[in-house]
Amino acid sequence: LEKVRADHAVKESHSMAYDEMQKKGFQERQDSLTAKLVEREEALAIAERHLASLQEAVRLHNAEKKDKGEVDALKDQVKKMTDEVKSKQEHIVVGAQQVATLRTEVQKLQDTVLVLEEQAKIFQLDFEAERKARESVITEKERILEDLRHLMKRNTDLLKEVNDLRNNPPQENATPSEPGPSPRRQERTPSPPAPRPQDDVIPAPKRYFCPNPECNLMFTTLDPLQLHVITCLNLDD
Repeated sequence: LEKVRADHAVKESHSMAYDEMQKKGFQERQDSLTAKLVEREEALAIAERHLASLQEAVRLHNAEKKDKGEVDALKDQVKKMTDEVKSKQEHIVVGAQQVATLRTEVQKLQDTVLVLEEQAKIFQLDFEAERKARESVITEKERILEDLRHLMKRNTDLLKEVNDLRNNPPQENATPSEPGPSPRRQERTPSPPAPRPQDDVIPAPKRYFCPNPECNLMFTTLDPLQLHVITCLNLDD
C-alpha cells in the first residue's frame, strides 16, 4: 500500500511537474505572442501615424494646388477685367470724340436754322407783299373786266343803233332822239349806202371789233368776240 501510495505520489509529482512545464511553456508562448502583439500594435500605431502624416501632406498639397488654381483663375479674371476696362476706356474716348463732333454739327445746324428762320421771315414778307400785289392785280383785273363788260355792252348798243340807222335812215329835218355812234366807231364803220325803197333794203351784217388797239379783229357775233377778248387781253389768269 505504501508502495502504491509512493508510486501514486511519484506519478502525481511527475504530473504536476509536467503540468508546471506545460504551464510554463504556455506562459512563455503567451508572453511571446503578447510581446509580438504589442510590437505589432506599436508598428500599426506608427504606420497609422505615418499614414495620417501622409494624408495631411496630401491634403496640404491638394489645398496648395487648389489655392494655386484659384489664384490662377483670379489672375485670369483680373486680366480679363483689365482688358475690358481698357476697351471701355477706348470706347469712352471714341464716344467723347463723337460727342464733340455732334456738338459741332449741332452748333452748325443751329446757325443754319437761324439763317433759315431769317430767310423764312424774308420769304414770308415777300409772300405777303406778293399776295397783296396779286390781290390788288385781281381787284384791278376785275375792275377792268367790269369796265370791259360795260364797254362791250355799250359797243353792242352803239352797233345796234348804227344798224338801226342804216336800216331806217332818219329824215333830213328829223331830230335824232339818240346820240350817234362815237367818232372812233364811225371811223371803223363804213358810211351807210344810199337810201333805197323800204322794200329793197337789205340789212348790213353786224360787225364787232376787238377793243385791243393792237388787234382790232372783226367778228360778226358776240360770243366769239367775248372769247377772243378774254384771250387777247390775258383775262383768263
